[in-house]
Amino acid sequence: MSGLWAGFAHKGRPTAANVPAWPAYTPRNRATMWLDAECKIVNDPDKDERLYWNYSV
Repeated sequence: MSGLWAGFAHKGRPTAANVPAWPAYTPRNRATMWLDAECKIVNDPDKDERLYWNYSV
C-alpha cells in the first residue's frame, strides 16, 4: 500500500513493484484495485448491488 502511495506521489498515478497497472476509473469500466496479498484489477465490483440501489430508490 505504501508503495502505491509513493508511486502516486512521484508519478501522479498509483504504481508499485509487483502490482498490476491500475487503469483510470471510468463509468464504463469502473476499474477498481483489490488490495490484498495478491493485488488485482476488478471491473465494476458489486455491480448487482450498485444497480439495485440505483433503481430501487
